Amino acid sequence: MIITPIGAVDAIQRVPTECWLGINDPPNGFPNYPVWHSDNGPVDTLDDATHALWDGQFSGLTARLLAAIGTDPARVPADTSTLDRAALIALYPEAVPEPEVTP
Repeated sequence: MIITPIGAVDAIQRVPTECWLGINDPPNGFPNYPVWHSDNGPVDTLDDATHALWDGQFSGLTARLLAAIGTDPARVPADTSTLDRAALIALYPEAVPEPEVTP
């Protein structure tokens, strides 16, 4: 589970699904819909939320990318139609301690 500030949700959801799926990610392990939370637990509305919980089976790199976007969502471009995984990784190099290795 990854926790991000509520202000990062839009940027995370703009990233195309195929960008989330790395070689070590299960096919359904990409961020989809977060659970809205406040400091007191789950909330029903976005207005009451302070952060989002992303639950899924993410590889370490995908989890670090989610956390990095949470820290600096402004790096995600408004138009993500040409974004691929390599471009997403290039936007957040601090999330990558070592490159993904293809089998």
